Amino acid sequence: MKKVTLITLFIAALPILSQAQQLAYANTTVARTEVNNRTFGSRLDKAYDAFMRGLNHPMPAIVESSMFNLLVLRIDYPELDFTTALEKLDDLSVNGANSVVRYKAYITTEFMKDPGLFLEVDPEDFNLYMDVEKADHFYVALTKAIQNQLTMID
Repeated sequence: MKKVTLITLFIAALPILSQAQQLAYANTTVARTEVNNRTFGSRLDKAYDAFMRGLNHPMPAIVESSMFNLLVLRIDYPELDFTTALEKLDDLSVNGANSVVRYKAYITTEFMKDPGLFLEVDPEDFNLYMDVEKADHFYVALTKAIQNQLTMID
């Protein structure tokens, strides 16, 4: 009986996992892939739309992944209009499902509003943690950069 229940739970979770994997995969296949000018815009739009859908997902892990992917998109494509994402992130920083989502939404918002803050992040951290699987470490590096800004002594 336990085996049947475990298998049933696993099968029931497959669509959720596949959606999470799709959102994470979008970062590596779209936002970081060089594409020719003809398809560039549509692929970038699709990635942005996927990340925005992720911000509205009921699972906090998917929301967090989408926030990280939007940060990467902001770094790679600073000329894009992130107004809609910033509005949603502002909302998540106050009304997110849990404290982790609220905190990461705040950090993401601050860096997306002021890309100059990225200059404060140790370049080694960019190389080590710019991967969706290491996003938590990257948020620690971002937090340190903000702390350094706040505690800067003139």
